[in-house]
Amino acid sequence: MSPLDRYPTGVLHPIDPGLSGIDPASAEEGEAEPGLLDDPADEPGAGGESDDEPLARPPRRRRYVPPSSVGFSCYIRGDVRLEITASAAIYQGVGERGEGGRFRSPEYTRTLLPEQSVAWSSVAGHDGSIKAIWEGRAGIDVRARPHGDGLILTVTLCNRSELDPDAPPRARTLDRVGKALFEAQAVERLVRWREDGCAGSAESVLLDHLAEASASLDPRVQAGIRKLHDTLESLTGLGDATASELFERHDTPLGRAMTLFFLRRAGADLFEYRSDRLGEPDWLAAAILFGVRDGWLDLPLRLRDLPGLAHAVSHRMARMSHRMAGSGLDLGEPPARVLPLRERFGDGSAWRPDARAAALELARLREWDCVFTRISLGAGEYTLTVKGGSLHIELPGEPRISPDIDSERFFDYLASARLDSGTEAKVRAKLRG
Repeated sequence: MSPLDRYPTGVLHPIDPGLSGIDPASAEEGEAEPGLLDDPADEPGAGGESDDEPLARPPRRRRYVPPSSVGFSCYIRGDVRLEITASAAIYQGVGERGEGGRFRSPEYTRTLLPEQSVAWSSVAGHDGSIKAIWEGRAGIDVRARPHGDGLILTVTLCNRSELDPDAPPRARTLDRVGKALFEAQAVERLVRWREDGCAGSAESVLLDHLAEASASLDPRVQAGIRKLHDTLESLTGLGDATASELFERHDTPLGRAMTLFFLRRAGADLFEYRSDRLGEPDWLAAAILFGVRDGWLDLPLRLRDLPGLAHAVSHRMARMSHRMAGSGLDLGEPPARVLPLRERFGDGSAWRPDARAAALELARLREWDCVFTRISLGAGEYTLTVKGGSLHIELPGEPRISPDIDSERFFDYLASARLDSGTEAKVRAKLRG
């Protein structure tokens, strides 16, 4: 593939000086930086435990650093004169910001930048030659490394703008803290609550957790956590706002998931509730909270009778029980993960015969408006007549008529559908593998 025929594109974020450096999770050796869940008391020599004993530490997660560059590499024979043309636009968020610094609605203004070209009379020997464009907002980096009788040429477009370190805390900061709280502490508190016999309510457990956890957080984040605590506490009595207003108060998955957790009493209620204020991360976070509180056996049968799901879950539950008991009993490999229908259908760009048949079966059963008919006609003359208000077309021979699926509309319907076990079993029976 020639770079003259293709060009890379991407969304390049400003550089965040606070996210520089190497993640401990990606380093094989060396000292780790303090993480969001680190407690100074866990450090060796901090007291409470002997320095001779190895201390168990929570798994570290790599930070998400938004990409600020995009590029490509290609092989060239000999030296070349290089000219690169770049085009770009600046997107700036507009509207009202929420408590974490994130805009409440994803709206942007787009400012188109003029195309700029830079040239090198020779690339041989270049090992990082950056030329600034767009008044220093960006740069183009060229590197050439010998390979065989030619060169491996790497060209990179970099966003060189930096975020203001004194700006208000951004959404990812609160999201990262919220994710750490949610995954490592909130769920653990609910698990211990179930193990201890479910004394009190799950809601009171989470309220206590928020009150205790916020004391050790950054002061900029504490205000948001206290606001969430006050909202949830109000929901234990007579609330003073609608559900939409409550979701607008908190713009992180942690806040919205806990709000939904307090608004509904059982995991099955998630299938009956709809809100355009909730995104996929919010639903997933809420589903985990409900799953821990309700437990597998307390879920309604209609949520547990997905083909293959009960077998997979029961095996994993039994294996975990034996591991916790230290029995040493090996139950073998667990059943394969039950793939959701969306994953079984693929991306729809090239329907397999079985996937098309299954999609047609489901669309017909649910009467989804995503089926169309394709008529393949060969060369020839056709007669068109109108009789009794109807249009008639006479075609020679037997033309091929085949129903097909509009994949985009089909997946939209599938994403919001709640299928009963019988319908899902029929569809899965038509899918191979």
